[in-house]
Amino acid sequence: MLASLLCSLGGGVLTVLGFSRLDLIAARFIRLPAIISCAVGAGVTVWFWRRSGLIVAPPTSRAALASLSCAAAAAVIVMLQPLAARTRSTALIRVPAILGGVCGMVAACLFARPLASVHSTGVLMALAVIGQCLGAMLLGSVTVAWLLGHAYLTATKMTITPLQSLVRWFALSVGLRGVYFVVCVTLFSTGALPGFDGPFFERIMGDWLVLSLRVAVGLLAVGVFAYMVSDCVRLRSTQSATGILYFASVFVYIGELSSQFLATEFLLPL
Repeated sequence: MLASLLCSLGGGVLTVLGFSRLDLIAARFIRLPAIISCAVGAGVTVWFWRRSGLIVAPPTSRAALASLSCAAAAAVIVMLQPLAARTRSTALIRVPAILGGVCGMVAACLFARPLASVHSTGVLMALAVIGQCLGAMLLGSVTVAWLLGHAYLTATKMTITPLQSLVRWFALSVGLRGVYFVVCVTLFSTGALPGFDGPFFERIMGDWLVLSLRVAVGLLAVGVFAYMVSDCVRLRSTQSATGILYFASVFVYIGELSSQFLATEFLLPL
């Protein structure tokens, strides 16, 4: 559960960084998201191999390898950043960021409970992959956004355009995550997914506290924050936007952790 969340975070951060306006971002800022992704990917890999040993069965062995690849790509970004700044080549950052982001999301999917279960169906596995990717997009966008917002405190001449782009990523991620939740609940409650017999709401209300966190904190409150930060960016208030993003990131982390817990219990990250 935690390994999947951390891999989603690392992969999401790199993916969002790879699609950001790198040409308009202060060069020294680019290393910080990469360092975070490197630490997360390497930490998950070391923790997993210390716990399980070097010889483990797939798909978890492939998940650890994908997590390590994510960390390696992030390390490449850190090393290439000075050269990219001198040559003004965004491709030196963009290519390893996107590749590392894909590796991180692959690791998150392979670590996820639905994909490791022998009871998973093709539809369930497809929904689980979509859920992990949307979660990574949400985690990555809010994390990179608040990190960039903090950079405006020192890089006072940096244009607001990169932050506006990241906030749009964040708002889009929140909207897609909400739609995904509604679709999954509908499929569960109507019995459209094979292998999920019995009253859905009776089963899921057994973990009503986690479900409340998922809905109230991870979706509704985050949606309010997305609206507020979009308004702040529209008014070109970077400090206010950064403060809201700080709180939003905590709510996103709690919401996605509760999603991973529900995935462990119900084989689907709501």
